[in-house]
Amino acid sequence: MKTSTRTAAVLVFVYVFVVLIAFAFTFTGNICLAALEMPSMFADGMILQRDQPVRILGKLTGASASRPVHVRLAGLEAHANPVSEESGRWIAVLPALPAGGPHVLEISCNGETRRITDVFIGDVWLLAGQSNMSFSLHGATDQNLLTALPHHGVIRAFHQDLVGSDVPLDSPPGGGWQKEDAQTVKSWSAIGYGFARALQAKAPVPVGLIHTAVPGTSISSWVPAASFSDSPAFFIWRKNWEDVLRNPGPEQTRYDAHRNAWEKQVAAARENGRPAPPMSLTVRFGPMSPKNPRRPAAFFNARVASFTSFPVAGVLYYQGETEGTDALAPRYADALRELVRAWRTEWRRKGWQDLPFVLFQLSGYGIASAKTTWPVVRQAQADIAASEPDVLLVPSMDLGDARDIHPTRKIALGRRAADLAAGRFLRLNGERKSAPVATKAILEGRDLVITFVGVVDALASEKSPATYFEIRRADGSWIPAKSVQLQGDRVRIVDAFAETSAPHAVRYLWTNWSASNDSLLFDRQMPVPPFLLTLQP
Repeated sequence: MKTSTRTAAVLVFVYVFVVLIAFAFTFTGNICLAALEMPSMFADGMILQRDQPVRILGKLTGASASRPVHVRLAGLEAHANPVSEESGRWIAVLPALPAGGPHVLEISCNGETRRITDVFIGDVWLLAGQSNMSFSLHGATDQNLLTALPHHGVIRAFHQDLVGSDVPLDSPPGGGWQKEDAQTVKSWSAIGYGFARALQAKAPVPVGLIHTAVPGTSISSWVPAASFSDSPAFFIWRKNWEDVLRNPGPEQTRYDAHRNAWEKQVAAARENGRPAPPMSLTVRFGPMSPKNPRRPAAFFNARVASFTSFPVAGVLYYQGETEGTDALAPRYADALRELVRAWRTEWRRKGWQDLPFVLFQLSGYGIASAKTTWPVVRQAQADIAASEPDVLLVPSMDLGDARDIHPTRKIALGRRAADLAAGRFLRLNGERKSAPVATKAILEGRDLVITFVGVVDALASEKSPATYFEIRRADGSWIPAKSVQLQGDRVRIVDAFAETSAPHAVRYLWTNWSASNDSLLFDRQMPVPPFLLTLQP
């Protein structure tokens, strides 16, 4: 009996021990998976960039911080160990994948697996800038252009919370992917959606649109903190910011005026039984201060920095309206160059070499004499496109609006960008690589001759091409050209000496708004961007 009792006790002990061990393994596995943190862009419905190594990353916390992680996607596998037990950060890299899907991304740790479904491989474009880029599809008045595009494939959009940060974030706050349907696309960027639809008509692969643009933002919100604090290009922006910190009174006064005006509009709407106007971001964010999301570098840190760990097809950048002032416009070229180079530095620091930029030139706005600074911003955009590699300029003067800073023909602009990007960055045969660009102005006898590159057919104008050409005299004043001849990829201003004995420069469309498109220069429906050229000897 004693032996039997002793045997039974041993068996009970062994059973309990086995159960506890099994429970421990199960519990530890659950802890491992529960402690797995991943950036918010790793979610169901995500798009990953094709033809580039696929980087999957995350963080393990607590007791699981040193455990290996296994990743599987589209039949490929990779393993990663945390960089250190203290950080828990891990990175797994899979070979480049072609366009396709849907796939399932599996991340395993200690026997437990997290599944991210409906994953596609395609082209990912980051949408950046201010209100004309964030302008939503439901406000576009040319949506009929979408019906001309053939049946398309998968398009997804990534949205994130509207917050700023003083430090670069690893994960976009509140980020998530949206599938395309009749309701969701209404809030997507109209330019971005038009771009995606038109691009898919030429290259039928899935497209991901990462929304980062925020209305009313300065370029200073979109550069890394080091660029803002150290680059000579941002001297005037730093000075303005230091003035705000030193004396916040004027900013508070400006904000109070905005808020009071909005509150009066709300009161008037209620009194007349109308819906109240929405609160603008200027009112919502409060006066400019260290707490305002529009503060320097804050949107780069919160909305862009986390994406530097991943390859993208390129950046669509539409910004510059805020810099259309006498103080900032002359300095915009240097600031924009710094932004392009700083972003590329951040992507290269994470191991990615290519970061194409698509720059949208400011559209026409206001009466011709209302503002002379926007042409300076447009010229800055053109200069950066001409001097920095893999920067594409998209002209848009013809798609502007005299009375609205937010012109509504956004699908046409997105399609135009797709036409150019297809040739320049996707290198598709038969697609043009740029708009016609003026490169040189010289004297031939008494005529002034301008040479263009990027002309596919021939420069043409419905009416008088002389309307928007001007010649600069030696004293710095500008006079209109009298007679202009279009000669294929050249423009000849006849007898440029008729009004001035020594022409020094020539400019075209140097105005805030063109009253009619009839006198603009086009080449196969692609407009010639505004330009200013100094005559070469």
